[in-house]
Amino acid sequence: MKRQTLLGVGVLLILIVLTHGLIGHLTGEESSKNRSVPFQSDSQSPQIARLEILESYRASRTVWLVKENSSEEVNTTTAKCVRKPLAIHVAYHDPETGFEEQVAIGNTVWNKKMSEVWKPTESEGRMNDIVAAAESFWGFTVAEIEALLCSDCTTLVDTETINGVRCKHYVVDKGMPALHVEAWVADQPDLPPVLIRGLRREIEKNVAIHTEVNLTDINKSLTIEPPE
Repeated sequence: MKRQTLLGVGVLLILIVLTHGLIGHLTGEESSKNRSVPFQSDSQSPQIARLEILESYRASRTVWLVKENSSEEVNTTTAKCVRKPLAIHVAYHDPETGFEEQVAIGNTVWNKKMSEVWKPTESEGRMNDIVAAAESFWGFTVAEIEALLCSDCTTLVDTETINGVRCKHYVVDKGMPALHVEAWVADQPDLPPVLIRGLRREIEKNVAIHTEVNLTDINKSLTIEPPE
C-alpha cells in the first residue's frame, strides 16, 4: 500500500512537471534552467574618449557600400599619429577620387595623389588643423556610434580583448532592423575609454552601408619620417 502511494505521488509530480512545461511552452515561458540570462546593462551610457588625449596611435576606418545589384564600393582611411613631436600620416582611398596621402611634420606638409610625387609645402600652424581634420573624419563614425549609446538601449554584452586591449563590448538595440551598432570600448587602468573597435551596419534606400573603425598601437613608440 505504501509503495502504491509513493508511486502515485511520483506519477502526480511527473504530470505536474510535464503540464507546467507544456503551459510554459504555449505561453512563451520556460523554466529558469533553460531561460537565457539577460545581458547586464550599464546604468549610464558609456563615454568614449577622444583621440587627442593619446600619445600615439594607428587608426583605420573602412566603409563598404553594397548596392542592390550586389556591386560593392570600398572606402578606406588610415592614420598614424604621434604627439611628441606632433606628426601624422594619413592615407585615403576612394574609388571615385583615387588614393591620396598626407604627411605633416612640424610646419611642413607633404601631399601625394595617386602615382604623383610628394609635394612639400610650408605652412605654419597648419599641423593642428590637419590632425584635427583627420581625427574628426575618423571620429565621424565614433560620433555616430556614441550618439546611439543611450542607457536604455545599450547592452553590455561582455568583456573581451580586442586589438590587444581589454574592452567592454556594447550592442545597441533601438528596435530598428535596418540599423545595427556595436562598440568595443577600452577598459584598462592604463588607458582612457577610447573606441577600440566600432561596427555600424545600416540599410538606406536599398544600399547596405557597413562601417568599421579600429584603433591599434595605442601609446606605442611610433615614428613618422618625411617622405622621400
